[in-house]
Amino acid sequence: MAAMGIARYWARMRRFWSGQPPQEHEQQLMQLYWNRAELKKELANQQTQRAGLAEKLRVQEAATRRMVEQQEQLHAYLGNPEFGANALVYFQLRALWKLCAELLAKFAADLRRQQEERERLRHNQDCESKRAQQLSAIGEQLLNAQSLMASLQARIQLLVDRRAELGRRWLLGLWNYSRRRELTKEIAHLQAQRHAAAAQARDYNDQRTQLSDAPFVEFPGISAEGRRLLNTATLAFVEFLIALLPHRGLAPLSKDANNVQVFDIRFGTREDCARLMTLTRTGLQSLPGATQDLLALKELTDRLRARVAYRSGGDPVPIAESVQDASHQSMPARSDALDSKTGALNVLVDDYFGVGALLLR
Repeated sequence: MAAMGIARYWARMRRFWSGQPPQEHEQQLMQLYWNRAELKKELANQQTQRAGLAEKLRVQEAATRRMVEQQEQLHAYLGNPEFGANALVYFQLRALWKLCAELLAKFAADLRRQQEERERLRHNQDCESKRAQQLSAIGEQLLNAQSLMASLQARIQLLVDRRAELGRRWLLGLWNYSRRRELTKEIAHLQAQRHAAAAQARDYNDQRTQLSDAPFVEFPGISAEGRRLLNTATLAFVEFLIALLPHRGLAPLSKDANNVQVFDIRFGTREDCARLMTLTRTGLQSLPGATQDLLALKELTDRLRARVAYRSGGDPVPIAESVQDASHQSMPARSDALDSKTGALNVLVDDYFGVGALLLR
């Protein structure tokens, strides 16, 4: 211990004479260096976060300014007697589009759930039927193996009794030695067959247990034919909603209102706007209850299925051109904004009520 103390003392003295700082001082300097590096790294992270937050704040402030400007512009627009009626029609038509989109989304979701439940049930029934057939085949093989075991056991017992009968007396046993040896070989051969049949029976029994406990094959999802049925029914429901409206031209007008700003659309004179508001209000009030007319919906669906075509055998979405309803021919445009929209419609091409996002691919 004293030697170690003297060694440390001389080490400190040598560092002092050489002008080097103490070892403890070097450790403190190193710790300060690392602390400074960590602080610089943390400062850089904080500066990056601050820049990101500042950018988000700038974007949000710009959006807020745009909203304030639009609100002020809308106030001025609504205050103008010439354009105020157009704005009322605009927002009512957007409400009509939103209602139709909600009804369509609910219809598509319910239809998809029902179709998936039907196909899942059919899939499980097919799996159960297939498993029953496999279990029946394995059970028949197991029964055959057990029958073979019983038959071999009976033959073995018969030969054992026969061999015992031949060896019951000493002189008779000597006389029938060769016969008894043949019987012993035959018994051994039959026992080997019985062991093989028993092993086979155990294998069949294990296969039956594994097959009974194994889960069904996972449901692969709605079939291609099922997706076609759902898609055509969804497209037919769009046409059904349009047919339920008090005027066919309301659907295109609501589409226009949903795609442009209120300042960029005109619906005609005050009388035209009043007529549009009356029809739109009627549609908003009557649509939810009128969707229960399933007979009319079925007729539209059957008519659509009869005319649609597909690019390939596995394509679930029909060709857009085949969805066109030829029963409504285009009409010459009139000065009235409503009557000029009563031509033929293609609900898939124009993506009425967001139907494109609801179709299964």
